[in-house]
Order: sequence, then structure tokens, then C-alpha cells
Amino acid sequence: QLSNVGEIQNTGYEVTVGITPYQSRNLSLDFTAQFSHNKSLANNLAGEKLQIGSSSWRQWAREGYPVPAHFATKVMNPTEIADAVTEADQYYGPSYPVDNLGLSASINFLQRFTLYALAEGSYGHYHMAAVGRQGAYRGLWPSCDVADPSAQNALWRSQCEDFEWASWILPADFTKLRTVSLTYQMPENFIPGASSSVLTIAGQNLWKWTDYQGLDPELSRGDVALAVREYYHIPQGTTFTASLRVVF
Repeated sequence: QLSNVGEIQNTGYEVTVGITPYQSRNLSLDFTAQFSHNKSLANNLAGEKLQIGSSSWRQWAREGYPVPAHFATKVMNPTEIADAVTEADQYYGPSYPVDNLGLSASINFLQRFTLYALAEGSYGHYHMAAVGRQGAYRGLWPSCDVADPSAQNALWRSQCEDFEWASWILPADFTKLRTVSLTYQMPENFIPGASSSVLTIAGQNLWKWTDYQGLDPELSRGDVALAVREYYHIPQGTTFTASLRVVF
């Protein structure tokens, strides 16, 4: 029988700012910035530690911490050129982003052209690169293929020699250039019989900035309740498209 075991408090805010710094007959500039912050907190769990997910990728609900959060064995000397010194049941951070940012720009010029770009990012969270651990275990992960293992730091040794699952819980901050597009509003009657026609050329998933060591910090299997991890996924590829919309 299901029963309530505690409370989760969620607080946050969202801000959107749009400006048009210049506008004329042949040129206009529009910029939009969106920012959101969210903080979750487990309250009144009567001291219980609630496991979310299973096996090596478990996450937790614990009083005073985000839900869910990563707790696991942690390398305490990650940058030292030495064997890993670890401590069990250490807090890493939340599983979901704390901050989200979106920036877009639209430039209209020569009355018929629009250049648009969108960048987005998420910050403040941790993600398990389980595919990295499995690749290291099989001797297939690129960052583990080095000429001199003795020159590597403790975190590398934990990841690539000890194959410790928890050492693949990694900061997952990222910023991505999602979209760049150019739209051309064709002149009337450019296409015989058409009342309007628009040509758009666009690129998607053009660039990614992150220190995350997995394939992509947004990938998530997400099949064990709220717990998330990257596990044998294929990242979204870079794509280019051209479309023509004609109205008769």
C-alpha cells in the first residue's frame, strides 16, 4: 500500500528579457534572454534515506538535499598523480539542472531576410556517464587509452583502472548552439500563381561546450523512476535542412 513518506519543497524563478536595440526600414535587431533557477529540497523524511533507481546508478532522496541527488563513493584526491583515496557515501550534487539559460537573436535585413540563432545551456547538476564506465571496462574508452598510466591522476585511475561506477558521476554543465537559420521572403509572384513563398536554410545542433566526459550531458535513459544516467545512447547529430513554403 502506497503512503506519503515526506515532503519535497521546490522553489525557483524565471526571467525573460527582450530588447530591440535598433529598428529601421531595412534593418532590425531583436535579442531575447531567458533564465530560470530551480531548487528542490527533501523535507521531513523522518531520517530515512530513500533510494531512487537501482544498481550502480542509484540516486537518493535525503533530508536537506535536492531530489534526486547523487551520493556515492568519491575520489578525494582527484588531481593528484597517485592512487585514488576514496570515501564512501559522499554527496556529489543534484541530478537535474539548477540553472537554465537561453539566448536568441533575430536580425531582419533588406526587408526580406531574417537571420536567427538560439543557444541554450544547463548548469549546476551531475550526470552519470555509465557508457564511459562500460567503455573503460571493455578497454574501448578514448580517454583511458594513454601511453603512460602512471602519469595519470587519481580520478583517471579510479575510472580507467578500478572501473569504479561512481567515478563516472560527472559535472554536466553545457552550453549548446541549438539553431542557426536564414529565411528569405521571396517577392510576390516570384513563383507563378503563388501568393507568398519563403525559403529557409537551417542548421541544428551546431556546437557544444562542455567538460562532461560522456557522449552528451543531455542523454538519459530515465527508466528507473527519477534516476537518470547516460547509457548506450546516440547523441543528436548535426543536421542541415532547406525548406520552401509556398502558398497558392
